[in-house]
Amino acid sequence: MMNIRMLGHRCLVEHYRPKTSKSAIIIPDASQEKDTHRFGKVVAVGDGIFRDKPVQKPVVKVDDTVMFQINQVMENCQKYVIEDRHFMNLHQGEIIGRLTGGDITVENFEMVGEFVLLKHFYRQPKGSEIVLPESALRQSASDFIYFRVILKGGGVNKPFDVGDEVVVNYGKLTPIFFVKRDLDGTSENNEYCYTQQDWIDGVVKDSADEAPEDSP
Repeated sequence: MMNIRMLGHRCLVEHYRPKTSKSAIIIPDASQEKDTHRFGKVVAVGDGIFRDKPVQKPVVKVDDTVMFQINQVMENCQKYVIEDRHFMNLHQGEIIGRLTGGDITVENFEMVGEFVLLKHFYRQPKGSEIVLPESALRQSASDFIYFRVILKGGGVNKPFDVGDEVVVNYGKLTPIFFVKRDLDGTSENNEYCYTQQDWIDGVVKDSADEAPEDSP
């Protein structure tokens, strides 16, 4: 392949499908007809220079296996075919995560840049003796579903940590399933969601954490 030097905070990513049949990532889509997320292999990384000054450090490196979101505009404007190989010219801020191992699991996944991986959990009102089915909980998300930080990218600078419960903008969450396939043909779907740090609006602190040091 010809020698390509990327500039600024750009990177060139070749379309790549991880070679594993034991695991996968699924992004639910209303139509299930559009390819909204892809994996790729980084083949060139920009120098981080803008107007002759270094402004941004690279968040990916050559040979990283990364996941990014794609739409028709990107397909039309940022796709290149060189020697029958398909590439995307991406801003590094468009890279969502990096695969660090062979199987596609949460343990082998690393969020990149300003992206955050969240896990939902349910909380019943105190004193409630009614157990609501999951379908009912989902219809009343703001009352019952809460989120905890599982992974965060190196570019996240908001004051929250892995394990924190956070206040989020529901409309800016993208569901993501890590699927583990077993030898007997069954599969285990672990549901998470991701978002950018800008859509995390607060951190939930336990009242005990806010108590004065001399309180009983």
